[in-house]
Amino acid sequence: MFRTIEQTESKPSHTRFLQLANAYSNTLNCPCSKYAINYQTFVTTQVRFHEVCSSQFIEQNWFDMIFTNTNISIHSIDDFRVTLIFFWQTIAGLCNASRKSWDDTLANFNASRILSSTAFNEETLQFHVQTTLKNQKELSQMTMNRNLLIIHRMISGNQILSGLQTNYYFFSHPSGSVQTAPRIFDNCSCLNIEGCPRSATFINDDDDSIAIPGMIIDCLIIDATLSSTLECYYNQTCFSLLHSSLPRNIQLLSNTSFKYFSLNSTIKMLLNELMIEELIINTYFDLYYSQCNPKHCSYSYTRRFHIIFVFTTIIGVFGGLSFGTKLLAPLIAVIILRRKNHVLPTTIASQIEPQRQTRGRIVWLRIRSLPPYIKVQVLSLNLFESSAPRNPHHIYRERLFTRIFILLMIISSIAVGLYIFVSEENQLIIVEHPSLPIYLQLYDDHSITLQCPCSQISIPYKSFLNVTFILHQVCSSDLISAEWLNYLTRLDSKFMPEIDNDLEGTRDFRIIGSSYFQLLSTFCSMARMNIDDAQHNFINTQFINADVLPPSVFLQKTQAIIDLFINTTRDNFARTIDWVNIMFHTSQFLNGANVILEITETNDNQLDIIFPTYPTYSSFSENEITAEGACSCISADRQCHLIPLLYLNESYLGQFPPKILFEIIKIGCTPLDGFRKSKIGWWYNITYFQYIKETYSIAIKSQSTPNIKALNTSILSRFNDVITDNLIQEMLSEITINNDTNFEQFYNKCAPITCTYLKLQRRNLLASLFLLIAICGGLNKGFRLILPLFGKLFFSCINWWKERHRRRDNSIFLNIYQSIKTLNLFTTESTDERSIHQQLIYTRTYLILYFTSLSILLFYTAVVERSITKMHPISSTMDYEQLLVDLQADDISCPCTRISTPYSEFISELRVDKFHEVCTTDKIWIILNSNLDDDKVTEFYTGRSFQLWKPFFTEFLASLCSLSKDTINNSIKSFLSSTLLTNQLQPSVQFINEINQTINQFQQRVSISFTQTLDLIRMIIQGNSLLGTFSSNWDIIKTEDDIESNSLFITKSVIYDDIKQNISCSCSTLRTCSTPAEIIDENDQSTIVQGLIFSCHLLETILLSSLSCFYSSTCVSDVRDALDAITSEHLRNELLNDSLTRFNVNDTIEKLAYEMFIESWISLKTRDPAR
Repeated sequence: MFRTIEQTESKPSHTRFLQLANAYSNTLNCPCSKYAINYQTFVTTQVRFHEVCSSQFIEQNWFDMIFTNTNISIHSIDDFRVTLIFFWQTIAGLCNASRKSWDDTLANFNASRILSSTAFNEETLQFHVQTTLKNQKELSQMTMNRNLLIIHRMISGNQILSGLQTNYYFFSHPSGSVQTAPRIFDNCSCLNIEGCPRSATFINDDDDSIAIPGMIIDCLIIDATLSSTLECYYNQTCFSLLHSSLPRNIQLLSNTSFKYFSLNSTIKMLLNELMIEELIINTYFDLYYSQCNPKHCSYSYTRRFHIIFVFTTIIGVFGGLSFGTKLLAPLIAVIILRRKNHVLPTTIASQIEPQRQTRGRIVWLRIRSLPPYIKVQVLSLNLFESSAPRNPHHIYRERLFTRIFILLMIISSIAVGLYIFVSEENQLIIVEHPSLPIYLQLYDDHSITLQCPCSQISIPYKSFLNVTFILHQVCSSDLISAEWLNYLTRLDSKFMPEIDNDLEGTRDFRIIGSSYFQLLSTFCSMARMNIDDAQHNFINTQFINADVLPPSVFLQKTQAIIDLFINTTRDNFARTIDWVNIMFHTSQFLNGANVILEITETNDNQLDIIFPTYPTYSSFSENEITAEGACSCISADRQCHLIPLLYLNESYLGQFPPKILFEIIKIGCTPLDGFRKSKIGWWYNITYFQYIKETYSIAIKSQSTPNIKALNTSILSRFNDVITDNLIQEMLSEITINNDTNFEQFYNKCAPITCTYLKLQRRNLLASLFLLIAICGGLNKGFRLILPLFGKLFFSCINWWKERHRRRDNSIFLNIYQSIKTLNLFTTESTDERSIHQQLIYTRTYLILYFTSLSILLFYTAVVERSITKMHPISSTMDYEQLLVDLQADDISCPCTRISTPYSEFISELRVDKFHEVCTTDKIWIILNSNLDDDKVTEFYTGRSFQLWKPFFTEFLASLCSLSKDTINNSIKSFLSSTLLTNQLQPSVQFINEINQTINQFQQRVSISFTQTLDLIRMIIQGNSLLGTFSSNWDIIKTEDDIESNSLFITKSVIYDDIKQNISCSCSTLRTCSTPAEIIDENDQSTIVQGLIFSCHLLETILLSSLSCFYSSTCVSDVRDALDAITSEHLRNELLNDSLTRFNVNDTIEKLAYEMFIESWISLKTRDPAR
């Protein structure tokens, strides 16, 4: 026979918990005193990246070893060794990006908390740790891969040229101008945004082309790198063939260190895992358990009854049977006897009728005699009858006690009964496993006191929330179909019909046509990727709530969550656009669209980039076009746009075609600039697409034009004929849809086991009856015990008073002593002296045992501590702090009504107190531009002069500052919407310390993703060797006059000499290669600008420069003199103030940017957390 035993242990140790968890895993319940526990308090990680990330192949020494310093022509791509240095620089950048992504993962993981309402066992804890870390790692992977893909597609869509001539090449147009054209490999054009991958080869000493195992070459080095494997660098034979001129003692990669990857893993596969070869997670259960710190553990188990329990139970059962049978036996015997007397012999059956008549008279006589009988019984009733010899005097007293007892019992029972049956009180009503309709009804009836604890307090959003973004119909239209995009890439601009009489300020639409639609496709893809990544993170976010929320509150909360998610997703997309703007708008790369700038030849066969001026058109008519003003792309505002023309057939070549002037599309300084400023209304007009197909069919003869359709005008849109940038800023999203039946799903996941509420009502009749019986039973026992004692005391006092004159000794103490001495609790009818003496000994033994036991019990009760639970209402932190003064903190438990509280509810202010001066003032712009004639700038053709890139320097600083501020504001908004998880009210000091620690972690994390994206952009620029407009990293040189030659132009890596440090470096081997910036005047005299440098890319130029010159009045005066600017006295007030910054005046802009230009944060301000 089995029974269930429930046990509770107070404050079990870690070791004891493990024992209990092993023995009672199914029933063990140990509520944590702290629900939310930081992972960093009990988890450490060890990570080993792929071997290549710690090898010599990503070090500067290796780059210098494999640098061929070969002039690059269009044939150089046939020998992969020429471009191999950029392959390895890309891998080095990807290793660095992976490390930073892992740092971001670890920072987010350490700042997150495990929600543990009850202590987990070791297996469950490890599962939670691994799942959380895996989700954080996936989030970092998605972010990096998304940014990498976006930057890559923007490079392709913007037709940015690589100095390696792997995607575009230079050629002399028959008109005499120098232009660029896309590379074409096996009918695949590098206009294709997906590139043209093929096997990499190198040329051996016999001029044979040798394929390199695992290596891929593509239009961009980043694509080639991601598609390649490293198998050649595991094999000595392959390595020796590829690097025959290098020493043979170079240590190759080892194929014995693989844990996750293989010899044939591509770089893309490595990157998808952040290049992590092995990840070791150390979970310290004892540290977790100390944080959980359960006050008690309860568990239950089944077992057979104990032998002692069985023995005592049998004895008790026999005792009960004995007592019961003693009572029932006489009654049963009487019934049997009476039944027996009723059975008569058949021989005297004739006498039955007279007996029945006699029996009736007997019943009547008994009824008449019943009142006198009752009276006699009542008067003689004695409930206190003693077994000792009694006299009439004793009997009288016992009957008196009986009447008083009955009177008290009647009065007490009536009073108690009236109270029990009539009075109302708050009854705790418990409803087991309530369904949703029952809950809704309960909430309608008892909304104030209803509580329904969730059986699952942490529920992922995906269980009850579903937010869907509906993108603009263009993102699913023919305009971005693969067939249409592939068709456009078949255009070879080199063989386009030459049009000599283009209007000034106009260009053939076809030079940007492919870019236009590819950029449109790219932004649609960006929006989808951003939404998909955001939704992946969103649906795995936990909704934390201890109780079922009322429907109205739930809808309010979920709507706020959805609104925040939508806004955050759009903000993140907008930040991505800002990064794109920084990379392509301010970095000034050469693009293959052959617009906005002119490439001219110098006397020494080098090429110079010139920014001509173009008219700004204001009106159009049938036969003419009117212009007012002029513009140039040397201006930082980049508002210069050309007008595209559509040539429908060759008959238009000598005419001005105003009716097909494509004024609604802009050709900007880059394809991206023009795309963002163009209008979208023409997407709905099929006529324009007919014109586009016709103009392309002139140049593309090899394929018929795809049948594309305009957008459907019957589909409503919230965007009218706006510019594309307005659509992009809204993430191309038309509407968002969220489900309306989510409360039911939430309720089902919450799955409350019980619902309780208070109801003012009378007690249940049966419960009241049992309660009355119990109380009457207690009164019965009490009165039976008290009445004889008080009665004896009362009559003893009366007797003592009556006999006071007869006693010689009136000492009351003597009487008490005699009474105690003669006290006999075991009185019998025997008057034998020996029996009486024995009874007295029994009494004294009994009293000694009784009082000894009572004393021990009282002593134990007084000495042994016990827990007493008291309720103290608190309305503010002052009440709670007073409790902490009066009691020990460990003895106080103040459960929160909400275990999840947004930080915004108690952090009143969180913001950057002060940014660097460069972000809050216009001092740099004023110093460099006030009283300056910008028209002189275009007279200088050397791209390395500070005059030319000065506008982009100030614009880049402004853009970087703006992006930093927006990123910080969005991060703060996201942080304040996140929640603090706590189930207990904390002391103010502990609360403030925890909040400060959380905010410090947030402040450290806020710059990680910012710097990660910035470094990723820098890596891609260097790895792809993107060609700077100012000839900062590659010199373009003309080698032959034969127009038919495919190697007419070569590019040569720029080498910078630092005279002060007596060193030189190449832009092919070192991204940070630089030389001091200088201002060159009309007489070719140069002025060095203190702190500023000129590097391989404009982005590096600005980041590696410092602002030290702008703190010095002498330097500022020299710079303005070199710029032929008038220096006035008030400019002294425009200097940067070194006393207002925590940075050193010689710190680079890179250091400022990595810390997001933050000087200081405002001090933490919190509200009353008890609210």
